[in-house]
Amino acid sequence: MSSRSVLSIAILFAWSATLQSDEVALEEFTSKEGKFSILMPKEPNTGSLNVDSPLGKLKMTLTEKEEGGLHYAVVFADYPADKIKGFDVDKSLDGARDGSVKNSGGKLIQEKKITLGKGKYPGRELLIQLKDEKLWMRQRIYMVGLRQYQVVLAGPEKRVKGKFADRFFQSFKLKE
Repeated sequence: MSSRSVLSIAILFAWSATLQSDEVALEEFTSKEGKFSILMPKEPNTGSLNVDSPLGKLKMTLTEKEEGGLHYAVVFADYPADKIKGFDVDKSLDGARDGSVKNSGGKLIQEKKITLGKGKYPGRELLIQLKDEKLWMRQRIYMVGLRQYQVVLAGPEKRVKGKFADRFFQSFKLKE
């Protein structure tokens, strides 16, 4: 093998190592209150806020971390059983989708129906191009009884659509 070939291989190896270095180390985060676990960057922040909704005030709990050019988040909220008559899961998921698109100022690029876990809880996976067109948001929304979960990853298109993102979303599990 010529020295030129060895040099080319060394350059390619260094270049590929640089590309992979922006992958963030993820570790399991478990929320006892939220009854879920997920792989997140180390030491995510958790907080809650009350938001106005057609059902009255809802407490939304958010766990999030921004690292390596990506924003990771899990949000959950419980719907009040006494205020829901004839609850329609599809309408709830449609409302969450519409709210995500409107609040982000983005454009819905893709949507597909999905399920979560052994209970086959209904959900949606969304791909939204944000208004600046450089950032994208991939989101999974699930209804588990009267609790809604939203799992979100935002960042550059390639990273939000890639295998690293798949690993993040697939790591979301319910804890009983």
